[in-house]
Amino acid sequence: MPLQLAAMVPLASVLVKQGETERGLALIGLARAHPGMPQQKQTGIAEVLATVQWDTERVDAALAAGAALDFDTIVQEILDGKW
Repeated sequence: MPLQLAAMVPLASVLVKQGETERGLALIGLARAHPGMPQQKQTGIAEVLATVQWDTERVDAALAAGAALDFDTIVQEILDGKW
């Protein structure tokens, strides 16, 4: 598993805690869609999702939007400080 993928869930958690819920959920959606995402990260994902106070449809839409993002592009944007 690439280090970048391992860092997605903790970064998503920070974003959600800071009120950047849509961006945090997008990262979770991106991480969940990646074929290299290990099963053990599901616990962290579930913990973040449990803190989100949005309705299910809105959460699902944000996760789907994240799943459609390009992994390498988002990693570069994170490294560039755009996230």
